[in-house]
Amino acid sequence: MNHLKTALVVLLLQFSVSLHAAEFCVTTATELYNALTVAESNASHDIIKIAEGSYVTNGVPFNYDENLGWDLDISGGWTDHSGNPCGQQLGNNPYGTILDGNSNSGVLLIGLSGDTNLRVANLYFTNGYDAASIGAGLYIYHGSNPIMGTIVIENNIFINNETEYASALYSYGGDKTIVRNNLFFANHALEANSVMIFQRGGYGVYFTNNTVAFNTAAISLTLKAGAFISVNSPSQGLVANNVFWGNGHEDLALFGSGDIYLKNNNLGTMAEGSNYNTPLESRDNFSLPPRFDAGSLNFTPSAISPLVNAGVKPCFFCPIPIPFDESWSLGATDLAGNLRTQSSKVDIGAFESSHDRDLIFWGIFE
Repeated sequence: MNHLKTALVVLLLQFSVSLHAAEFCVTTATELYNALTVAESNASHDIIKIAEGSYVTNGVPFNYDENLGWDLDISGGWTDHSGNPCGQQLGNNPYGTILDGNSNSGVLLIGLSGDTNLRVANLYFTNGYDAASIGAGLYIYHGSNPIMGTIVIENNIFINNETEYASALYSYGGDKTIVRNNLFFANHALEANSVMIFQRGGYGVYFTNNTVAFNTAAISLTLKAGAFISVNSPSQGLVANNVFWGNGHEDLALFGSGDIYLKNNNLGTMAEGSNYNTPLESRDNFSLPPRFDAGSLNFTPSAISPLVNAGVKPCFFCPIPIPFDESWSLGATDLAGNLRTQSSKVDIGAFESSHDRDLIFWGIFE
């Protein structure tokens, strides 16, 4: 009898959730504008599936600005199955769903409130431009008070976006921010940074398995072209398994009063000094040429790359309570749709290779 009651409760909960979730399948830029507009005010959680293709802005960014506290899940990579253009998501074509600012507008602006949760996945942000703004690729502002909601940005590509600050990605607020398995490449800031994340006092930031490479900034040597992560106490931050390499000026800057853990990164240069955050724990980081496979826009580690199997995984048998720097997930797949963990090991960066670590190569440096 108890099992029957439990099953009925689960069914009722599932039915209740379905009543408050709207789903959109998008195949044109006009449909994307319309879906975002409807989702702002339809008093339901929203799922927007974007079919593979190119979506060019019409001079203004794709925009979503809600104030009712409903969740949004927006993702690309959807393809036809049985006549449904959003019938399946294979996840093996990271460049397949293009959101294009056409070099005359930002790409996607998202404003959130209340306990809203957000997920943005499997999208290619390119050609965003705004000479006097922030976040030309993806701009997220979560203005909840008290601080609530989770932001997840995973398996996206940001290339050739340009603005004053945070040329590729700007994210502010929320209780928890998760940025994992993304590529940030060849973005240009007129002032500073390709990525800026501000955590203003919530749970914290997890910035893991991203490739932040060869971005540029124009103005000051005191400002950075790579990633800027600000964590204010009691928020904490984990920065792990990332490639920070070849960005103009410093590749990484940490800021704020919160505790930050810096683990297993390939880190070219890092901003240091009294103005910056000194990590509470810094271990197994190194600075070596990343050595990617040959080919245009190929960021998969080569057979002799120091990135191969050099990442860290969260604990399997965890203490209770689970520490902040162990309470995270790698995600199921890398940016190309490959299994994120192979042979029980993980690479550094957004792409997982099928190689084993080259012991002869590593013997040169160890």
